[in-house]
Amino acid sequence: MSKFIFIKFKFQGGFTKYYTESFVYRNVIGNFLRFISFYLPRLDKMENHSKRREREIEKKN
Repeated sequence: MSKFIFIKFKFQGGFTKYYTESFVYRNVIGNFLRFISFYLPRLDKMENHSKRREREIEKKN
């Protein structure tokens, strides 16, 4: 919805600073949240994997 508003105002040539700022702000936050939700589970998996390796090494010793 924010993209649509941004584009509409841009084509009319009368888009205010407020709209562009809120659009960029939302975009940045959206990308940040997407980044976190995408990478945090992977980091947890990697940590669990390394812990499992450590346990295996301890068992061998």
